[in-house]
Amino acid sequence: MLRSLARDVKQFPATMALGALWIVVFVLMIVSGLRHGHAPSLRQVFLIGLGSGHRFGDLTLRELVHGEAWRTLTCTFVHYGFLHIGLNLLGLYQLGTLVESWYGAPLSLAIYVLIGSGGNLLSGLARLALGSNPDIHSGGGSTVLMGLVGLCAVVGWRSKTRVGEYLHRQMVLMLAITALLGVAILVVTWLLGQMRPILDNWGHAGGALVGAAIGFAHRPMIQASRYRVARWAGAIAALILVACGAAQVRVDRVEDDIHRVQLNALFRWQAFEDTRLKLFGIQDFYQLAAARGDFEQSRFVDKSLLLSLLTRPDATFRRGLQQSLDALDSAKDVLGTGPTAADFERLRTLLARVLMQPPTIFERAEFRAHMDALHHRALQNRDQARARFEALVRQGRLG
Repeated sequence: MLRSLARDVKQFPATMALGALWIVVFVLMIVSGLRHGHAPSLRQVFLIGLGSGHRFGDLTLRELVHGEAWRTLTCTFVHYGFLHIGLNLLGLYQLGTLVESWYGAPLSLAIYVLIGSGGNLLSGLARLALGSNPDIHSGGGSTVLMGLVGLCAVVGWRSKTRVGEYLHRQMVLMLAITALLGVAILVVTWLLGQMRPILDNWGHAGGALVGAAIGFAHRPMIQASRYRVARWAGAIAALILVACGAAQVRVDRVEDDIHRVQLNALFRWQAFEDTRLKLFGIQDFYQLAAARGDFEQSRFVDKSLLLSLLTRPDATFRRGLQQSLDALDSAKDVLGTGPTAADFERLRTLLARVLMQPPTIFERAEFRAHMDALHHRALQNRDQARARFEALVRQGRLG
């Protein structure tokens, strides 16, 4: 088996290299999911369940419209399950080696680039014209495979030989089966009430059209494969592949930075909201503790508080005071500086001695005034943080 593999690598380097890259990207997708805590189930791995194709270059209409044209090529390296990549690898081996035996490795690489980018571009334009969902992800080498099928169908048809006719019939049959399968899956999912395009029918059609067009240049390409122009075409195709991959890596890093900034902004927004909730809790405790002091001094106390006060031991109030002080101190970096620094310090002083002696009417009014100032600043901070987060989200979508 190893000898056979080594022989294939030597005879069909372009086909084998492309297949190896498919496998590498698939493995990286699984590893990426595990690193981000999204461990796929066996069903997801074997079927079409890996959901981490975006960062590896799969294609959506939204990204295509926003100028990420390189995804028309990088998406051919993205597969969503073992079944997906397994069937495509089998097709690539059968058809890729055949085409490479005709034209050689350099032109085969150029054909891959032309079919992949051209077929997916046609697919994108068709879906755009039909108003398809712009967020549906598309990936896989089947666009290229259908292009190779179209190429072989035209070559067989034009050869006017018995072998060519057989090849033509087989390729047309494969196109028909693929089209019928795509339609059948759409009908079944529609009947189940969850119409999902598991197969990219437009990608298959676009690839087949581009491949068929290339098939009409069969004889000139065979002649060109003997000359330097073929090597130049292969070199340009390789550079395009590298450039597309580099563009995707760069965008992925930029998106990671954007997501990191968005996440920090979200955490900041949540922290300010938590601060507001802590202030409400502190305010409630102060009022309850002050009412308890009134009760101990035999003053009038609201009946709704009397039952709860009678059932609360001193230890509960002391623990509540410590928790309130800790909650207030945790917000010191935010509320204990700048325009509310004095309000923060005075409010903490009033809170700390609420159990020692019942606060006077003036102290309670003073506490409310300082608390209102802290609430106002916390609300401002929360609203500013929310506005920044929403602006970053909009910026990320537009970017």
